[in-house]
Amino acid sequence: MRKQILILLVLVGLVFSSCSKNKIENTIDGIWSMDTIYYSKYDIRLCLGNNILEFNRDKSKVPVAMNRCGSFIKKSYDSFAKVEIVDSELENDTIPFRLRIKTENEIFSGTHKIVFYKDEVNQLLKMEIFSDSLYIVCRKGLFDFNGNIALINHLEEVSWTTRPNRNSINKK
Repeated sequence: MRKQILILLVLVGLVFSSCSKNKIENTIDGIWSMDTIYYSKYDIRLCLGNNILEFNRDKSKVPVAMNRCGSFIKKSYDSFAKVEIVDSELENDTIPFRLRIKTENEIFSGTHKIVFYKDEVNQLLKMEIFSDSLYIVCRKGLFDFNGNIALINHLEEVSWTTRPNRNSINKK
């Protein structure tokens, strides 16, 4: 009996993780405006040609750096990228999802942690993308905040498992 319950719990967890990953993939698709971007601990907003990330499953676009930051950014002229959501390799990771960006653009290339949160004051869905070399805070463009509040709450819950009040969220 215990073995059957354990198997059932594992299957439910796999289904939940798969559904969450699909929701994240669907949400990430589209245009994101970067409010903050640091690369190698430098604020590089003024180095970039624009502040837009355009994620699409087939072909994504990232901004390229202009000449003003050539001293620490060498390869940043490729604006095309392949993007995918992957699970963390750590079993009990508090941030379970990663955004893998494959591009020749050194600023964005790599595997980065992602978390979602709601900016209730400005009614925005925000996403943080971060790794050892990159830190971005961006907002989803053309997104109906009020019509998607349940999705936003779900994204917060599954992407950042150490969020305050997580236990009260799970009991609802």
